[in-house]
Amino acid sequence: MYFTYEGYRLDSTQKASRELVHHGYSMYEVKRILEEGYDCSASRRKANIRERCIRRAGKEIKAVVALVTLPYSDGYTETVWKLIHFGLVTYKRRKKNARYLESRARM
Repeated sequence: MYFTYEGYRLDSTQKASRELVHHGYSMYEVKRILEEGYDCSASRRKANIRERCIRRAGKEIKAVVALVTLPYSDGYTETVWKLIHFGLVTYKRRKKNARYLESRARM
């Protein structure tokens, strides 16, 4: 069984597979993050790389995939979305202090 995203098969690197197992997630959750999540890239990425996140239970779950072409020994090539990173980040809302609020009021 395999999952697809935007018409291409979802695959993962060995390192990303270990990250998934470490955090207790599967490719099913990766597909949900890619389809329902929001773009959370902190910096510009290459055109073939997507970074999507979803917030759940005080954590931000991040999946980074790249569109790559895999060559096979018989000459066949296949384009797939390859999971290159999966991670969890604790999301905590910062309380705005009085100095910040005063500076915003002066503007």
